[in-house]
Amino acid sequence: MGLTTGTRLGPYEIVSPIGAGGMGEVYRAHDTRLNRDVAIKVLPASFANDAERRARFEREAQAVASLSHPNVLAIHDTGVHDGQMFVVTELLEGETLAERLKTGALPLRKALDTAVQIARGLAAAHDKHVVHRDLKPENLFLLRDGRVKILDFGLARHLPSVTGATQTVPAATDPGVVMGTVGYMAPEQVRGETVDARADLFAFGAVLYEMLAGQRAFRRDTAAETMTAILREDPPELLQQRADLSPALDRIVRHSLEKDPSERFQSARDIAFALESLSGPSPVTSAQPPVAPDRPAVSRSSRAAIYVAIAAIAVAAVALLWSWRGASPGDTNRDVPISIGAATQVTADDGLEIDSAISPDGRMLAYSSGTATSMRVFIRPVGGGRTITLSDDPQPLEYQPRWSPDGSQILYMTPAGAFVASALGGRGQRVAASPVDAASWASDGKRILIVRGDALSVIGLNGGEERRLGTAREPHSCSWSPNDSWIACASGNRPAIVPGLRFGNISPTSIVLFPATGGDVVELTARTTLNQSPVWSPDGRQLYFVSNRQGPRDIYVMDLTDDGRVRGEPRRVTTGLGVHSMAFSAKGERLTYVIYTARANLWSLPVPTRGVADTTGAKVVTTGNQIIESVSVSPDGRWLVYDSNLHLNADIFRVPFAGGTVERLTTDPADDFSPELSPDGSELTYHSWRSGSRDIFVKKIDGGSPQQLTSTPSQESYPIWSPDGRAIAFLDQTIEGGSSRGLFVIRRDGSGAWGPPEPLRASMNFKPLWSRDGRSIAYPRRGALEVIDVESKTVRVVYAPSGPADPPVESVAESDDGETLYFKSHDAEQRASLWSVPLAGGRPRLLVRFNDLAHPSIRPDFAVAKGQLFFTLEDRQADIWVAEIARR
Repeated sequence: MGLTTGTRLGPYEIVSPIGAGGMGEVYRAHDTRLNRDVAIKVLPASFANDAERRARFEREAQAVASLSHPNVLAIHDTGVHDGQMFVVTELLEGETLAERLKTGALPLRKALDTAVQIARGLAAAHDKHVVHRDLKPENLFLLRDGRVKILDFGLARHLPSVTGATQTVPAATDPGVVMGTVGYMAPEQVRGETVDARADLFAFGAVLYEMLAGQRAFRRDTAAETMTAILREDPPELLQQRADLSPALDRIVRHSLEKDPSERFQSARDIAFALESLSGPSPVTSAQPPVAPDRPAVSRSSRAAIYVAIAAIAVAAVALLWSWRGASPGDTNRDVPISIGAATQVTADDGLEIDSAISPDGRMLAYSSGTATSMRVFIRPVGGGRTITLSDDPQPLEYQPRWSPDGSQILYMTPAGAFVASALGGRGQRVAASPVDAASWASDGKRILIVRGDALSVIGLNGGEERRLGTAREPHSCSWSPNDSWIACASGNRPAIVPGLRFGNISPTSIVLFPATGGDVVELTARTTLNQSPVWSPDGRQLYFVSNRQGPRDIYVMDLTDDGRVRGEPRRVTTGLGVHSMAFSAKGERLTYVIYTARANLWSLPVPTRGVADTTGAKVVTTGNQIIESVSVSPDGRWLVYDSNLHLNADIFRVPFAGGTVERLTTDPADDFSPELSPDGSELTYHSWRSGSRDIFVKKIDGGSPQQLTSTPSQESYPIWSPDGRAIAFLDQTIEGGSSRGLFVIRRDGSGAWGPPEPLRASMNFKPLWSRDGRSIAYPRRGALEVIDVESKTVRVVYAPSGPADPPVESVAESDDGETLYFKSHDAEQRASLWSVPLAGGRPRLLVRFNDLAHPSIRPDFAVAKGQLFFTLEDRQADIWVAEIARR
């Protein structure tokens, strides 16, 4: 084994080895951050240098990135240690199905329950267009509590060739290449043909046969003879081997093992349904929430019973630990007023299904689905059925549907304003003209809450004068209390809920109360973490909301007094849910919520010397279940420095430019962003939310407490060092009078003391760039690229768009020789591109197109060094769930 007991991989401390195989070494480890045991699978260094094997390791993880199901193993984290990739998963205790079958066939009831759970897991994978291709007893795990987990999605193990019926051959997706495990491969796999989900159904039939018969369906002395049997023969009769089997069950097995894919079951869901009709109620089902095991001592005998595999890259919806029983060990107040029961995933399409709203009677859903520039509102029954579009309006962008209190109408947003349409569908009627930033129903259903900028107002459904209720920073997602006294809203970070580049942004927000009759706003939560999607309980005594105050976005509840004060501390209702927004039915018997997952890693491309490149040729720089927003290169070219939420909150990391061990530079519970190393590499500057708003900090790399350079309610951000290390420029993003405050510089005297900020340029919106000679700063401003002289404050325009076809400037970087500026832009379809323009001025040249819509580059941040471009590529997925709830 390559890692010894006590070795640290970030917050994970190796406890003991579990096992090793052709694709990696597996260890038991302890998560010191969350005080739990986990499993870590490490790809050996020799494999990490093998592009094919490394790709296969990554493919296994990526294949299940979109999966979240109780019968598929969940993942907690990924990372790199000493150049070796590793993945952190839940620790499973029990045995594989292969180990269990060594003692013979399973009892009928156990076999049926196990088969149903496998079918459900396969159905979830197939819904996401993921085909396992290597389903077998070794890849099925039986937990001690009766649950079943499918392991190793997308992985065909690269083992030495052996003779026999258990040989595994290398994976490939090209026709003509055989892949899978001999004895469980479908005929089309044996022939090397292209396979689809029905190949998994054949393997499922072979596994079910083995569970019932206690022997393999196709077993011969050699792999070649086994393949021939799969192609030409039927397995021995099941009914002759077990008297307790029904003909109906035999037909299910036979139907799964048809040679022709078109004659098999056509979906795993159909198999699950057929088996459930035979099995009846089961004492153990896959709907049960996972139970976290205690941390027992690891003996040699118990270690043999622990099997660990890699399953998913998304944390979202990994562990639906509902109600107080699912609270983390650190929770002290477990008195929550609801119990959340069985949850059902309603949508599973690629992309974003968001803004889930449930009708007052709990029977219908309205939600938005599409892309950032083309999104429609849809309506469908909660229990399944026909889905229809809400409106036939020509407007291509509709979002944020809200049911009227009587359920007869739906309010929704478009760029043209707020509209209302019949819940039966049809043409919408505009009730408030643009600009409207958010809209919700008043409690009587006759008025609409309208947000314009920072102001919340009420307007009649049929028009009339708007009556202002109050102001707060960017109010949105407003909800009127049942007793008509208060209006709860989220405040701040409004783009996080609007389709676009910043959807899902985790900037801190707060929950506020507006008196329904107007008056001063009451802030219920501090603006130090994300707090959004407030929803009232039916009796108006509690307010539920979404927050990431303890890591993942979960549902919390707070008790409120009649005068709008919080009684006690907010309590956590769910753990590890990854929820983005939620809504209750009128009586509170059903909950709908959106699970949102996102990943953003660093990729690189050489700066094109001619022509236009696209990101299909990009190389991955970082891996893992994380979101990276900003990246910079140290002045000496040794380090890539970036922010990442790898450990739940955003911290600062660095990695050698040429690759190597990742080093974590900050560990504060607050979020830290936009790092940059000083010219001598001894100090780090970044902006952080530690004081409740963005402020600039400086930290010594070799230790010591960070020094806070700004301390105001403003939004100071994106700090950059001067080349001599004696000054830091930064951006204040506070909006005043419709524009951001702009660019400032703060200087350090000979004694090391920092002075007050000095204004340089107003109305800027993104990170600046200090020139190599220290005399000037380049920055994007209102779509143009400008340069300001630091001392004289004279401004020169390097490039300005002259028409809609010209790209607007969003961020700027510099070539190695300082003669060329690079900038990033997004077009009307929100597709990113990278451009170059001479520092002396001129027309920009297109360098890179980001054409892969499935992996966009959402952030404007990027960096350039040593002829390489560094940028982020994202994966975003949002799906809708519905859960039954009960009052305690």
